[in-house]
Amino acid sequence: MSFLLRQEIDVESRIAEILKKFVDQKFNNVTITEIVRQYPVGDGRKADIAVIKDDGKPILIIETKKKYERRGGYRVERRFIPTSEEVVGQAIAYATILKNRDIHVPFVATANDTQLALFTVPENIEELVDENAIKRENMEEL
Repeated sequence: MSFLLRQEIDVESRIAEILKKFVDQKFNNVTITEIVRQYPVGDGRKADIAVIKDDGKPILIIETKKKYERRGGYRVERRFIPTSEEVVGQAIAYATILKNRDIHVPFVATANDTQLALFTVPENIEELVDENAIKRENMEEL
């Protein structure tokens, strides 16, 4: 199990290190102040990476995926596609949970070791998402 987790953490680490170069930089009058790994969104859940702006709130949440499975003596690679419903659903779920805490995250992204997909989060995300699906952790039904 630790082998599976280590691979996702490697992707998360690489992305977080790249984003740290933007700390203290200003973009469209917003200053990036911090890159937080394992950012608590609520309900005991944590986003892999959060890009925090000068008001202390995230401007971007990133969910990373890369997984290897062991079968017998062989290693099988199972790639997660950043635009799959399951992966995007998880990022949208985090944005919805935060919105319910009065924190609007304007962007979410999903990434594997070779691709990153960036999405704009609608202001009314909580009206568009099935919150019961979030509670059931069924991200494909959001």
